[in-house]
Amino acid sequence: MNRSNKRLLLVLAAAILAVGFATYEWYEAALARAAERGLQARSSELDAHLRTADQDLREAQARRAVLDRAAAAAVASPPARPAATLPARPAQSRMLWIATHPEMRVRYLKDFRDMLDATYGPVFKSLHLPSEQIEKVEDLLTQREDKDLTMTQTANAEGLDPGSAAFVTMNDQLTRANNAAIRAMVGSDNYQAIHQYLRQTAVVPLVSDFSSTMAGLSQPLTADQEVKLTAVLAANSQHRASTAAIPNTVNWDQAMAGVQGILSPDQLSTFTLIQQQRQGQQQIMAMEKAFAAPPK
Repeated sequence: MNRSNKRLLLVLAAAILAVGFATYEWYEAALARAAERGLQARSSELDAHLRTADQDLREAQARRAVLDRAAAAAVASPPARPAATLPARPAQSRMLWIATHPEMRVRYLKDFRDMLDATYGPVFKSLHLPSEQIEKVEDLLTQREDKDLTMTQTANAEGLDPGSAAFVTMNDQLTRANNAAIRAMVGSDNYQAIHQYLRQTAVVPLVSDFSSTMAGLSQPLTADQEVKLTAVLAANSQHRASTAAIPNTVNWDQAMAGVQGILSPDQLSTFTLIQQQRQGQQQIMAMEKAFAAPPK
């Protein structure tokens, strides 16, 4: 092979290599663009879910405000009653209004009963309770709520102080009887799990919203994940004297460390976006509460 042919072959080889490298770089760039488009699509879908959740929250708050204003109006102009009757406490005014309006009471208890499946569904599923037991437990929880309405109504009608020792003792006895019926229904271990979950319900709406979002993104949470996530968020919230978690008090910096061991990487990525939004809302609510507080 003469020298000119060798040079030609070298030139051709170099050209082939150059085309190969160019093709590889184009392929890598195309993959990167496709991944970016996928991420943008996922982000847009998540934003849509978050906007829907925010709208639902605002509508629920508006409905609650209407109900609270109606309850306040009812308390502001109550029917004539004996002078010995104590004025309804602010915390009980809404319950008293519901308890003393039969139609509203029936509607409230129906809504409460319907809400139980969404509230306790994850813990019932994680415990693998049969549907018959779930129905009976939800009946007993609804009876407990009706008992609270009756106690509120009785205290108002008889002029009893809801904080008095006699009233508290009677209420505790009825609550213990209800708890005993639930324990007998599901067994001690399952009862303890349900009772613990009851103290964590302040963060259940947050977990429920996240679960709905993940289902819409084809990354659904299992019942066990929901229960564990609820426990972590509740454990990193402020608590009342009764040990129940207080709504909108999650310490997110501490909670996220526990969340990482529960969710998959994709689920964690989505939860982080929701957490950032919720943390911002929580900070705004704390600021509003601080501004509304009377000066010391």
